[in-house]
Amino acid sequence: SGAGIFLSSSSNYQIRDNNISDHTDGGIGLLSSSNNNIQNNWIFNNTEFGVQINASLNVTLLTENVIFGSEYGVYLDSLNDSNWTEPLNMYNNTYGLYMTDSYSNAIGDPENYLSYSNALKIHNNTWGIYLDGTSSFNVFGSLVVHNNTAVGINITTSSLNNTMYNNNFSNFANADDSGSGNMWNVTKRSGSNII
Repeated sequence: SGAGIFLSSSSNYQIRDNNISDHTDGGIGLLSSSNNNIQNNWIFNNTEFGVQINASLNVTLLTENVIFGSEYGVYLDSLNDSNWTEPLNMYNNTYGLYMTDSYSNAIGDPENYLSYSNALKIHNNTWGIYLDGTSSFNVFGSLVVHNNTAVGINITTSSLNNTMYNNNFSNFANADDSGSGNMWNVTKRSGSNII
């Protein structure tokens, strides 16, 4: 019942090396928190979300986690100024990564494409990445977004000025961009990159 682990107004904690499953709300919840590290957890079969982060900022890191079997794999609401560059695996959720009203986050490292085995992967969900609300000025790079059945990345009308480049997309539909000012790069670099 509830969330497996919940932090409110908390900083400088590590949540690591756990198996978190079968909670009605979700696996890990962070509210108004900063500088927390969520690392090396298996988070699965939680009803609503795997990880939910609300009203938080400053490098809330998710590294080497496996998240599957929820409505939202990772749900971000009002997350700002965070940087995720480590491997993360989200699959078999309705939404792999759902972001609303979040600004100036870097998801992945577009300058350093990782091998598939070590990449930040969002695959086999219904929607891979879904940007909603006013999610703007975020950067998505060096992600592997594969086999999502609706669309790889969906950007709604009020999500503006996001940058997507050096990613590897292979989905039923790769992108649905209804926003404005969003930037896409298809310049060929060494290694695999599509959009």
